[in-house]
Amino acid sequence: MQPKVLAAIALLFLAGCSSQPYVAPAGTETALLRVVDPRTGVMPASTRISTFEKAETCEGSQYLYDPQFPSHNSQMIEGFARIEAGKPFSLMVFRWSIVGPNASSNCIIIVTFVPAPGRHYLVESSWIRSDQCHMQVKSADSASMSNAQVEKVRRRARDYPLDASSRHCKPG
Repeated sequence: MQPKVLAAIALLFLAGCSSQPYVAPAGTETALLRVVDPRTGVMPASTRISTFEKAETCEGSQYLYDPQFPSHNSQMIEGFARIEAGKPFSLMVFRWSIVGPNASSNCIIIVTFVPAPGRHYLVESSWIRSDQCHMQVKSADSASMSNAQVEKVRRRARDYPLDASSRHCKPG
C-alpha cells in the first residue's frame, strides 16, 4: 500500500477518534439526510459520514456515521439523519475498500449546500473505478424521493492534514 494512502487513512481514523457525533441543534428547522450507494440502495459499507461545526471552513469534525463507533451512530436512525436546515451544511463522505493483499482505495468527497426545511436529501455515493468515486445530492418533498431533483452543491477541495482540529476543506 502506498505511504500516502496509508497516511490519509490513518489521519482520518485519528480524526474520527477525536470528533463528536453530530446532533442537529434543538429548536432549529431540520431536513432529513440519507446516504446510499445507488447500486444497492443502502448505506455503503466501509463509509464514514461527517459534517462540521463551521461549514465554510470544514472545521470541528462531527460524524453522522462511523463504523468504528456503532453504538454512537444513533443520529443515523435507520440510515436517516436530521440535519439543520436554512444554513450552509458541509458533508464529507469517506469511503474505502481493500482491493488486494497490498492495496486499498479510498475516496473523500466534501460538498456544501443549504438544506431547505422539511426536505428529504438523498446522497448517492458510488465508485466509478477503483481509484475514483462520485457523489450526487438529490432532494424531494418526501422520503419516497418521487419527483427528486438534483441539488446544486459546491464541491470542496480537501485541505491537509486531516485531523479533528484542522480545516478539512479549503475556503471558497
